[in-house]
Amino acid sequence: MYEITDNVDAFELDDIAVEARVDGGTVDATVTGGNDTFDVAVRCSDNADGLRGSYAIELIFTASNPDFTITATRTTGPVEIDCYDFGSSNNYRDSSDEGTAAQPDDPKGTIDNPGNVNDGNDDTYATAVAVCNSNSSGNSGNNGNGNGNGENGNSGGDRGGRVGYALPPTQRNGAYELYVKYKNSNGSWNVYLRDIDGNDLTGKYKLTGGGQNVRSETIEFNQSGNSAISENYDNLYLIFETTSNGNCASVDVNHFELRQTETSSN
Repeated sequence: MYEITDNVDAFELDDIAVEARVDGGTVDATVTGGNDTFDVAVRCSDNADGLRGSYAIELIFTASNPDFTITATRTTGPVEIDCYDFGSSNNYRDSSDEGTAAQPDDPKGTIDNPGNVNDGNDDTYATAVAVCNSNSSGNSGNNGNGNGNGENGNSGGDRGGRVGYALPPTQRNGAYELYVKYKNSNGSWNVYLRDIDGNDLTGKYKLTGGGQNVRSETIEFNQSGNSAISENYDNLYLIFETTSNGNCASVDVNHFELRQTETSSN
């Protein structure tokens, strides 16, 4: 996002340090390159998950070698920053109540390693795991006749999984699509959007395919779904759900994004 030129030809990469500041938070800055030209890149810091929008960034430079030190401050023009943390505990919900997101209000199953979602690393995945059950009629855990109440085992009525993530506000008006990148999908997994009151805003769309191959789905919503998303642009929850009768159905999710594909003047 910024380039430093060493006009005196006196500094190595390790001689240059940069601090970055923005209104309302902090971002981390790193310096790379060499041969008299150095690049400055910034990324969201751990305490910057509230930064979303366009910001001017103040950069404080220090270049120091054994002979002398140069300091300078520069302010960039507007830079788009999105530090929304999908793995923050207040952003997801599963049956362990480890996350505090409002939806789903009746979660089943768990999200393992929720911080791996949307972290920018193609090699890390969060895993949605459905409730594990042994048979369709329930397991008493005592007499094993399948007619118990499940107090000491797993009830057949708890079958399936339903976990979810809160989404950041999107743009209003227009058409939308949902992109999901995943692998190791077994059982029948669906994705759809809800609002904070638990109302379904879109139809349910399948994530298909098992095995270790990475897959992706781009879901285009119909007119009804687009209108519902627009009306609830700051009140959206992405639900991963399965009704599979198999034991411990799961899907490894790397990344998802709700994005606007076109705008409308209405």
